[in-house]
Amino acid sequence: MFLKYRKKTNNRNLLFIYISYFFFFILIINLLHPSYSFKSISILKLILFYSTTSLIILAFSMIDNTKKITSWMMSMGFVGIFHSVIILIFFNQSGTMIVNQGRELFRGAFSHANSIGIILVPFLILYLHGLFLHRGRKYEKYYYTFIAFICLILIYLSKARGSIIGFFIAILITTIVSLFSKNMKKEVKFIIKDNYSIFFFLIILILISASTFNSIISEFILKGTELSSSNLSDVFLASRGAFMLISFQNFISNPLFGIGFGVPSIFEYSLISYDPIFNLPISAPVEKAFFFTAIIEEFGIVGTLIFLIFYFKMTLIFFRKINSYFFLLLYFSILTLSIFEFYFFSMGTLGSFNWLWIGFIYHLAIKNKPIELKKD
Repeated sequence: MFLKYRKKTNNRNLLFIYISYFFFFILIINLLHPSYSFKSISILKLILFYSTTSLIILAFSMIDNTKKITSWMMSMGFVGIFHSVIILIFFNQSGTMIVNQGRELFRGAFSHANSIGIILVPFLILYLHGLFLHRGRKYEKYYYTFIAFICLILIYLSKARGSIIGFFIAILITTIVSLFSKNMKKEVKFIIKDNYSIFFFLIILILISASTFNSIISEFILKGTELSSSNLSDVFLASRGAFMLISFQNFISNPLFGIGFGVPSIFEYSLISYDPIFNLPISAPVEKAFFFTAIIEEFGIVGTLIFLIFYFKMTLIFFRKINSYFFLLLYFSILTLSIFEFYFFSMGTLGSFNWLWIGFIYHLAIKNKPIELKKD
């Protein structure tokens, strides 16, 4: 596929090259490090990561029809949102999961409550793009407003606080980065000028209902737990502190090269599935609570530096080619949404799905075309 792409376009696929370099260096570390006890797991997961991300990037690079790609991506989001609304209205009990202390978290049509925020935030960004910048029929703007509002309701009901925090971190990063782009600064000024009445209304609404708004935020942050403090850092440490400590201890024991790509913090042999013919591990579930402790745990100092270089080079591609604040926000959100779940390198449902968004943004970057959102 890569050779066909080169022959057809006579261009270098920079992102594919950067992913290949990243894969090669991390593979060398995992192959040559003498103290890794689970090399087969790391190598197989690394190959899966490279194969999936490369296929996504190359496939999106070879497709010329931006409208069809956009329609395909948005249709997946609309189906998930529509089914979740149906479940919320008619089958609420089956779409609600009960967790510790009897807390109810809405998961809708998704496998877990946290998945709602992770999956819907990218769609929310595109619907906000349509709301603020779309210049089609007037009723379409109402449509984007309505769907964006539904996304926010579903995320709130799921108590997906990590996704909301990740979303705001992405907004902060994008805002800072956009200061270095003339086109993005113009777009932000245009959004504020053209939609000042919306922002003014929201500010007045929040001020009028400040006490109610504060109680909603507190309940969202605490998820109905017995913690008396509404301090975000206390809640964060209470829910994820133990997992972070284990990851950090593993990093202290293996500071330079980590414990290996995709290796669980606490290895439970009972959870590993093996291939019956070659006796190779085909499934080793990993659950880690915080991106930054997890990455130094698995990669160590050397591997983390390699990743930072890779991510910086990838970011340069999008910064130079993407002239829209919303699409750069979409790109940064894919990483920031992974801060509290660490699925960025995992090619399961969430990881591979959100890499589709990176492929989508890369398509826009190399084709240098604006998208036109459609309702279907």
